[in-house]
Amino acid sequence: MHSITEILEATQPAVPAAEKVDRRTREARAARQAAKAARTDAPPNLASRLHIIQEHQYEAALETAGVKAALLEHEGAQARRDSISRKLCGGSTAVTVNDLARWEASLSSAKEVLAQLACHTPILERHPVIAGVVARVEFK
Repeated sequence: MHSITEILEATQPAVPAAEKVDRRTREARAARQAAKAARTDAPPNLASRLHIIQEHQYEAALETAGVKAALLEHEGAQARRDSISRKLCGGSTAVTVNDLARWEASLSSAKEVLAQLACHTPILERHPVIAGVVARVEFK
């Protein structure tokens, strides 16, 4: 009875020792070159890739319809409230304190919506208006 090793050696063609060394050298060289290529193909700075991904997420979050509408609503309410406030300070009788109170309430509700959006999508806190709203909410 023959051992498995003897059977395998008998069925495989004989390879000279010098050729075995050359094959091992070629395989080792190929492995080193593959490892080097993997290192050079890697991004030079992981932090820069992370920054790019965050920028993309931020821009995508700003482009959603809900965020756009909330920012527009806040901007409009702020402009109306400021306009009425200036008119009242100037002595105009075209607007009343009730008008100012109504637009103050509108501005407050717009700020609440922005604060809720910031809680749901924290990357939006990078926007200056939303950051200001969140800072005021945290301050209270």
